Amino acid sequence: MTQAHIVHHMRETDGDLKKEVRILKRTAHHFGMEWFSFPSNQSKYRIDGYLYEGNMIRYWVECKWLSGEGFKGLNVPKYVEGCGLARETSCPFLYVFRAPGKLGYITVHSGVWSDAGAQFLLAGGTPPGRDPNWDDIEPMAMFNNAPITWIINNGAA
Repeated sequence: MTQAHIVHHMRETDGDLKKEVRILKRTAHHFGMEWFSFPSNQSKYRIDGYLYEGNMIRYWVECKWLSGEGFKGLNVPKYVEGCGLARETSCPFLYVFRAPGKLGYITVHSGVWSDAGAQFLLAGGTPPGRDPNWDDIEPMAMFNNAPITWIINNGAA
């Protein structure tokens, strides 16, 4: 792996990581659980964390802080990782996202089967404030028709 690729895979800013933690905290509070953010969450191709009670993991979580109404998709490696963890542990995999005034989630995998009806498309883009990279448009699991469970809707998210 070249140095350029190493930098590429660790592109999340401190601000990005703080937003992920904020989403994890809010989601954990909603479920009455604790949360953990993976130290490897600076890698583009790893999920962000999990929710737990006592010593039992209950949910695997990927977080997105959206500037608009919603890009509902995950890159394929995160989708595969989250679904694999859910399948092997029987703990659901949630895609939790924050849009202005809203916080919601899609159950990507229930722990028994993949529920969200993903479509696999070339999609994506460069997040605001980041330099474009060669793989900003990439294979994505898109959840445009998946049901959303709202934790907060039109409130302070």
